[in-house]
This record gives sequence, structure tokens and C-alpha cells, in this order.
Amino acid sequence: MSDLATQVIAFLIVLGPLVMLHELGHFVFAKRAGIRVQEFGLGFPPRARKLWRGMGRLRIGAEWVHSPRNFRFPSGLEEGAVVEVRGDEVKGRLMFRSIEVVDAKQESAVTTPLKVADADGFRLRGELAYFDPGTDYTLNWLPIGGFVRMLGEEDPSKLDSFAAAPKRWRAAVLLAGPGMNLLAALVIFTMAYLLGQPVVDRIEVVIGDVAAGAPAERAGLVPGMAILAVDGIAVDEAKTLTAYTHAHLGETIELTVRDADGTQRVIDVHARPQPPQGEGPMGITIGQNPLSYKIVSNSLPEAASRALESTRDVLNGMITLPRLLLAGEIDPGLARPVGPAGIAQISGYALEESIERQAWFPILNMAAAISVALAFTNLLPLPALDGGRLVFVLIEAVRGKRIAPEKEAVVHFAGMMFLLALAVLITIQDVSNPIPNPF
Repeated sequence: MSDLATQVIAFLIVLGPLVMLHELGHFVFAKRAGIRVQEFGLGFPPRARKLWRGMGRLRIGAEWVHSPRNFRFPSGLEEGAVVEVRGDEVKGRLMFRSIEVVDAKQESAVTTPLKVADADGFRLRGELAYFDPGTDYTLNWLPIGGFVRMLGEEDPSKLDSFAAAPKRWRAAVLLAGPGMNLLAALVIFTMAYLLGQPVVDRIEVVIGDVAAGAPAERAGLVPGMAILAVDGIAVDEAKTLTAYTHAHLGETIELTVRDADGTQRVIDVHARPQPPQGEGPMGITIGQNPLSYKIVSNSLPEAASRALESTRDVLNGMITLPRLLLAGEIDPGLARPVGPAGIAQISGYALEESIERQAWFPILNMAAAISVALAFTNLLPLPALDGGRLVFVLIEAVRGKRIAPEKEAVVHFAGMMFLLALAVLITIQDVSNPIPNPF
């Protein structure tokens, strides 16, 4: 099992960026759809600090005016107020320098917008018809990816809310997160194959079990010994020893072995022509230990092709998993769900493997596979997930009208509570029964 520090580091460098990319997909498409994004957070709350506020915009009559980044608006500013702004036209866009709430009772505070150009830019006065202060970009204390907070995710009363956006844009925003994870998986897999995959270059054959009373036991062979040669012929793979032994049944063969302390010696062992059921001629089982690796790199076209195959294989494995479980073709213990603790464990194993092999492939390969899993999981038709929200959009498209927003909000809230409870149970399992090292 990897140590806790390795797991934490691996978790942060693998899952954090993948969650951030997922949220970035939602963010980019929400902006493209004209949905007001109130906050884009790095990490999860509680908030540590606000980094900056993006460009805001407001509408006075038919005129759109934009605020500079980090502009400080007057407190209590809201739609319906009569305001006066002063600013400049920059590259065809009105940018204001100052904004002032005007007493609507004053005769000069007209609700019909009045725009005046002067030597100092422009002055615009009228009723504030639309107000978006801009997106707050924040840094939060829990360094686990990030989040996007959009206006009115279940409330269509605001025209620039997520819930009020056209169906096609809501679907696009929901699909953009998983889509970004699939794209990230393709890129990461491609990088992994470009940088090179560790391939076993040299192995040694080792003794696994020794049957009681077998010729091997009588000759002094013990588990863990490495078999270097048979009758002077180098044993560079298990099948070399197996083939030679079966070609010399009934004979005594000479094994050159290395003990656990590194001592080499020669041992004569009889190869039985008719061993008992379940035993080999010498009465041993053998395995292979890798001694060295070589890095096998791919050209960009080859790497991209293999990345596409790997992404497809991971997706196919997740889609067919329920059928294989029901058919008993997969041990349920090997198909267990994993939570954050489990992801930290397998990421830790991959990081240790990368360090040991001095290759990026294990950690990149694992990150890409996790990215595919995030995309697939978020597309499941469960409330509170992207797939669950997409189901409501599809129902609306079929019915021709949407389900009441307050009812949809209740469904998603209940789904979120269920998923949080499930995550707690899975985390308890991951901690009490750690995932075995797959490498």
C-alpha cells in the first residue's frame, strides 16, 4: 500500500485538474450561451479569498455598457434604479469609469435613456434594465478541482439564468463538462504514448511453490529462488524452462539457481515422467519477476490512435460491466465502486510506479482512465448529476413544456443527499478495505 503522503499528492495532481477541466467545460459554454456565471471557484469552499472580478455589463435602455475588471459597484445597486454612467468608447464597446445612482425624483433623472458625448467620453443616464456585476474568480480552501455557480440553476425567473436558457444551450452546458473530460482523456493518453510506455526488457524466472515430497523439495529448492539456467542454457523466460523440462522427462537436469541472499549454486533435480495430478515434473510452480524495463515511444499519429483505442476501451469496459457482473464473468470485488479515498489510493500506486520506472506513463495512463470514468459517471441519469439534469431537458423537449422548477429542484436535492450518503459509505469501504495495488 502506498503511503498517505504519496496518496494525497497523487490525488491532488490527478483529480484536482480533472475536476477543474470538467467545470471549465461548463463555464465556457455557459458564457457562450449568455448565462450569467456568478462565481468560478478554484478549489471547494470555504472561500479563502476573491482573486478578481471579471468584466461586468449593464443595459440602460438599448445601450450596453461594460465595467472594467475588479470594478467596485455602489452598494445596493439593482435593476430598476436610475443611474448615470461616465466612460469611454473602446474598440466599439462602451466602457464606463464611474456609475452613480441618481435620485429618481429629480426632474433630470429621466427613465428615457439619455446619452451625451463630450470631450471626456460619454455620459449616459437612465433606468438600469439589466445588471451583471461580472464573475467572481475565487480561491477556496479545499484544493479539489473547482466549481461553477450559475444564476438560477432551477429558477427561470431571471432571463440570463441557466434555467431560462434555451433547451439546446442547457443541454450543451451540461454535456460540456463530461465532454471536456473525454477530450482531456484523449490528450493525456496521447501524451502517455508519446512519452513512452515502460515495457519489460529482461526478466528472471523464480520459484513460487514447492510441493511436499516432490523431487524439487528433496533437492533443496525453496520458494523465492531465481532459476538462472538449466543444463547450462540461460533461462530468460518461464516457457524456456517448461519446454526444456518436458523435453527431458525421466532425466536429472541441472539447475543454476540464486538464493535470496544472492548466492549462486547448481542443484540437480529429477524430472518425473508421470508426476501426481496437479504437480509438474519437478513439483514446482514458477513465475517471472521483471529485472529491467525499456521505454517504448510512439509517433504522434500512433499515439493519437492508441489514445482513441484506450479511451474507447475504458468506456466499453464501464458500459459492459453490469452485464459481466450479472453473468458472473467478473469478481464483484474487482468491480467495486471507488470514492475519493479509493482514487487517492490507485493514483498513489500509479505515482509510485512512475517514480520506480522513471516514466510518466503509469500516472498519465491512470489520470486519463479516471477522466473517462468522471465523464461516464457524470452522464449517468441520476438526479444532481449532469446526466440527471439532462434527463429533465429531454423530458421538456418531448412534452413541449418543462417540469415545474420547484419540483425539479426537490428531485436534484434528494439526489444530492443520496449521492453524498453513498460517497460516505464508499469512502468508509475504501479506508477499511484498501484497494490492492494493480501494478
